[in-house]
Amino acid sequence: MSSNSDDIQADGSDTRPPMLDRTDYDSWSQRIWLYYRGKENEIYILQSIDHGPFELGTTRDTLGTTPEGGVLLGQERPRTYDDLNDNDKK
Repeated sequence: MSSNSDDIQADGSDTRPPMLDRTDYDSWSQRIWLYYRGKENEIYILQSIDHGPFELGTTRDTLGTTPEGGVLLGQERPRTYDDLNDNDKK
């Protein structure tokens, strides 16, 4: 007798990716690829699987300007998702 979660895992779900149960990685990796093929940002998701997550890099906040018109910058810090513009977020 199988449980409901076994049935869902075997059948697949459109609202979340298949879970890795650590018994058959090759089968799971094939299913995860097929799952993400139908998603909106499939290319970026699949690239992150192949090449690791997107690196945001570092940034420096603008603290103000000098009397001569120069820009005062803060210390370098890691960029966060909130630092990205709309194009970078896509």
